[in-house]
Amino acid sequence: MKDRGLQKLKRRELLKMLLVQCEEAERLQQEMDAVNERFQEMEESYVRLKKKLDVKDERLNQKDATISQLRQDIKRVEREKEAEIEQMKKEREAEQEKLGSAADIFLHLNEILGNAQREVLQYLGAVQRLKDQAEGTQASRPANIQVMPQKKINMTDIGRAVKAVGGKYDR
Repeated sequence: MKDRGLQKLKRRELLKMLLVQCEEAERLQQEMDAVNERFQEMEESYVRLKKKLDVKDERLNQKDATISQLRQDIKRVEREKEAEIEQMKKEREAEQEKLGSAADIFLHLNEILGNAQREVLQYLGAVQRLKDQAEGTQASRPANIQVMPQKKINMTDIGRAVKAVGGKYDR
């Protein structure tokens, strides 16, 4: 209202208006206090939640660091195992080159045994000739004595022969 309108009002009406205004101010003050109280509670709740979140963030950061470290450890172990596997492959290839195939070994052993058998037969023939000469009876025998029947070669003999020439033998 304007000043003129207020001047025209009676004292009672002015007091009544003042009372209404005071009651309105008091009601608004109570509302403001309630809002401030709720704001204070929310602010305290916010601080508590922030602290909890900070703790959780720290735990997550620690877990992330642990996971990162574990991943690095896994990669390191994988590299070590791959290197170990490569080394084992190279060693195995070297062994295979050294030994050759089982068939090659068998053929080589067969050749060695055949040569050894011929040498033994020649030696026995020479011994027999010397014996015959010593007895004075030169028997008419062929230069080579008949070949003895071939002995079957078992896998144990092959294994021993392979080891004797410096290789490995696995059944």
